[in-house]
Amino acid sequence: MRLALILFVAALAVGCGKKKDEAKKEPPPAPMPTEPTTTAPEQPTPPAETAPPTEEDFEATAQQEITKDNLDSQLKSIEKDLGE
Repeated sequence: MRLALILFVAALAVGCGKKKDEAKKEPPPAPMPTEPTTTAPEQPTPPAETAPPTEEDFEATAQQEITKDNLDSQLKSIEKDLGE
């Protein structure tokens, strides 16, 4: 058992005995090309599309336009528009 412990410690000492400079070496940076490569011109990004209108977009307008008095006529108008 004692011999195994001594061999283990010796193996750690040899394996971990790297110099700090060797451990911190970084790979050299990639060389820059001397001639620019020809690529296709970049396409402009298309404009962001707006989201389709939702229920919340029309709530304020509907609250102002539709009242208890004109509810039936407004409902018939909407049904007529959707029926076409």
